[in-house]
Amino acid sequence: MKKHAILSVLGTDRVGIAHDLAAMLGHQGLDIETSRMTALQGRFAVLMAISGEQSSVTNLRQNLSALSADLGFDLRLDPLETVARKKPARMASRQTGREMLIESFSTAPSGLNAITEILKQRCVNVEELESDVSAVPCCGEVTFYMKARVEVPDSCSVDLLDEDLRQLKERCDIDVVIKPGAKAPGRRILEEVR
Repeated sequence: MKKHAILSVLGTDRVGIAHDLAAMLGHQGLDIETSRMTALQGRFAVLMAISGEQSSVTNLRQNLSALSADLGFDLRLDPLETVARKKPARMASRQTGREMLIESFSTAPSGLNAITEILKQRCVNVEELESDVSAVPCCGEVTFYMKARVEVPDSCSVDLLDEDLRQLKERCDIDVVIKPGAKAPGRRILEEVR
């Protein structure tokens, strides 16, 4: 039976990391099913869902320290129980919902915190979230940007969520847009929001 695991990787960014990880996993007899990789201010982070025979997963676990040293990364392996990939208990009770996209701009870093607080209060699950900071060319002010793909449970009114975000916009001068998303695994949310 095929076994699944989550491999997380953290290290200093350099050329060839994706290849080194793929080659190492291939050598171990493991396949990469899905992954998210990002480089951020000189650091590199990866989350990968991997699969293979039980012996391959066990071998990777036993050699994790040596592989970490060889590659120069911090590696962590978390096994998943079955091919069905059961949801954690905290997520099992979550209802299915509608995918929405949220994009925000603000001049204060507190915008992300304020938006995620509303999402938590409304039991909205964040599926993907990216944020960035940049200087506005014309005036040199700093702008904080966030984009997120979220799942709004059927028990939550999108109109009420939209109203919460509109009130936040008025209170805190945060430009927030929420719109329906498309269920498309693996699509970049940057492309979906724009």
